[in-house]
Amino acid sequence: MVTSGGESLATLPPATERRLGPEAAAGLGSFRAAGVLADADADVAAGLAALTGAEDPRAVLAAALAVRAPRVGHVCVDLAHVHEHVVLDLGPEEELERLGSLDWPDPATWAEAVASSPMVRAATRHEHPGSTADGQARPLVWCDGRLYLERYWRYEQELARRLRDLAGTTVASAGSPPSDPQAAAVELGVTRGLAIVTGGPGTGKTTTVVRLLATLLERAGRPVDAPLVGLAAPTGKAARRLAESLREGLATLDLPPWVTEHLSALEPVTLHRLLGVRPDHGSRFRHHRDRPLPHDLVVVDEASMVSLPMMAKLADAVGEQGRLVLVGDPDQLTSVEAGAVLGDLVGPAVPASRAVPSTSGTEPPIARSVVRLTRGHRFEATGGIGLVAEAIRQLDDDPAPALDALRAVGDDPHHEVDWRQPDADGGGPSELVASVGDAYRLVCDLAEAGRTGEALEALAAVRVLCAHRDGPGGVAWWNAAVSEWLGERGVRIDEPWFPGRPVLVTENDYQRQLFNGDVGVVTETPTGDGHARRLVAFPAADGGATHLAPARLPSHDTSFAMTIHKAQGSQFTHAVVVLPRRDSRICTRELVYTGLTRARQAATLVGSEEVVRAALARRIQRPSGLRAALADWSG
Repeated sequence: MVTSGGESLATLPPATERRLGPEAAAGLGSFRAAGVLADADADVAAGLAALTGAEDPRAVLAAALAVRAPRVGHVCVDLAHVHEHVVLDLGPEEELERLGSLDWPDPATWAEAVASSPMVRAATRHEHPGSTADGQARPLVWCDGRLYLERYWRYEQELARRLRDLAGTTVASAGSPPSDPQAAAVELGVTRGLAIVTGGPGTGKTTTVVRLLATLLERAGRPVDAPLVGLAAPTGKAARRLAESLREGLATLDLPPWVTEHLSALEPVTLHRLLGVRPDHGSRFRHHRDRPLPHDLVVVDEASMVSLPMMAKLADAVGEQGRLVLVGDPDQLTSVEAGAVLGDLVGPAVPASRAVPSTSGTEPPIARSVVRLTRGHRFEATGGIGLVAEAIRQLDDDPAPALDALRAVGDDPHHEVDWRQPDADGGGPSELVASVGDAYRLVCDLAEAGRTGEALEALAAVRVLCAHRDGPGGVAWWNAAVSEWLGERGVRIDEPWFPGRPVLVTENDYQRQLFNGDVGVVTETPTGDGHARRLVAFPAADGGATHLAPARLPSHDTSFAMTIHKAQGSQFTHAVVVLPRRDSRICTRELVYTGLTRARQAATLVGSEEVVRAALARRIQRPSGLRAALADWSG
């Protein structure tokens, strides 16, 4: 355990120190100094210890890490491996230095201290979330070597219970699952309470959803008997993208006119809007178990981005006779909030090579609700992006096949995927900076000429996607490099709202329908009296643009580059994916896969072989008991 010391104590706020003994304060202080714990994590843990009389510094540290867990995307703390799961969004060198300075408790004695703490109660996977073994409520729950905040343990148990119910519900007669994955997905969605449609980019997930909805309508026979359908996505950007994909999908199918008209009228919304955000309580919704959604079928796109709390509330709000269809790619990055629900649902139970549910009855029950689409449509069958993405998706522990695919496509005459080494200082090669700069110079020219639609199209032509915000090759580095390149060529980057400035929204604004991750561009917009004013244009769901005065924007940044996490749900003609100079825990297989598959036509990967190899060998680690809870189900 970390020993006492004046320097560690000094890193905690005085009020927090006073509620802790010297040893506990020193332990939390060292983790605070390293950037693992925030002041709020330490303060809440100190409050829980004071409230329950807990004194063991190891238990207090575990409590602080459990408080931290949801803030960094984890549902709980796996004490035996928590030292492997800590990721700091810093440059690789600083991250390594900080994490290397920490002294973690011995896992075995740490678990004993936590299990016996008055802050903690023991639970089992089979325990009803509303009960406690000793009748006493405690703020932390210990279950199978994992420590939860009580609320997150309850979310996990309630979601597992509701998914079991949905997966076990048959709402229409069904035969044997078709061998064609798209047909099998349609059959599941029509006949079962739960269908999970997974697949990589361009595998036809949205087209499958359109066929599912059309099948339901055609079986109804007439509009008055049509089921009520709710379409949703976790973010506004994803909802708009779903609307675009539905329009594109409808254009490819020969459907009865009334079916096309009915489906064209459907409006995808955010999950918050679907469930009905309560103005008096942002985390509670109007629809829940006692007041379920009115829809007969709810379809959720980009399900990999849905957090555990949101998924639990969604499943709880689906009516007893309702159906839930989850659509997404489990190989992508997970939600920025707590949990990796889609990955837990698909996970090892559904091998990457398996497409439709087995008819043998040997699969785990939840797996019988999963269809995996494997045939790519966005990329040519032999295209470099598709080949690399599939190689990454099929990896086991050895990254060699994906590295071989990257090398092979480098010789592709179409040059769809380009793998480049970073500069010696870790930044982007100068010719690549110039290439990106040229693309943004076109955006600036179009924006200054008032050609808004073309400027937005040019903005989506190339995007730099970075693993880190800071450090060489991070978002800040690329923003500075491209700004300097443009300034040297006459672009007025010293003006705060210069035409062509890319603007990244960093917080949700439901009133203006702008969402975290949306990107717009500053344009010279004609006013009709021979003059122009500078407005920020954003892509609209109907293919046009919406304009907003700069003063009315929510929180935002200039964005010649963005993190790969922010790019989820987006597509670009050319994606430039930049990894750091040295290996970092933030670099994972899912991060590389997500970055490369944001590209429609071309991708450039910047990273040394050592860093790429390490990233492809590392999976995102998000401790969870959901897989175990579902695996226990023998129904």
